[in-house]
Amino acid sequence: MNLTPIDITVVLVYLVGIGAFGIYQARKIRSSGDYFAGGRSFNKFVSSRTQIKVSICRCCV
Repeated sequence: MNLTPIDITVVLVYLVGIGAFGIYQARKIRSSGDYFAGGRSFNKFVSSRTQIKVSICRCCV
């Protein structure tokens, strides 16, 4: 398998971008509540959909 310079460039740009995004997001987390529950910033629609999907998944397993 031969990697061309453009392949290597794409992989490096992706890795740097993901790392930068991770560092940016890590600075916004102040407590474990922010990490596990998104700082409780979800609206009721998102929260209810999450609960429904978790319940459906539990039934299928």
